[in-house]
Amino acid sequence: MTKYPVQYPTACSPQAWSTGAPLLFLRTMLGLEPMGEYLVVDPALPTLIGRLELLDIAGRWGRVDAFGRGLVDTSQVAGRRHAARH
Repeated sequence: MTKYPVQYPTACSPQAWSTGAPLLFLRTMLGLEPMGEYLVVDPALPTLIGRLELLDIAGRWGRVDAFGRGLVDTSQVAGRRHAARH
């Protein structure tokens, strides 16, 4: 198991990567990481993105809303690290 997408030899790689790319983008920008019964939200957004929200994320943690704001220079990390559980 890896923390990033890997190529599967018999799959249609361009199709698979293009389908998964938006989900990986959201997970990366919002810093989403499941940890046991919690979903850790640690956003890192560049200034140009503004605000990014992902609402009603269902999982073993229940349902959680995650958001981040691009309020800092792109060379810095924005947001507050916290674990959410509703």
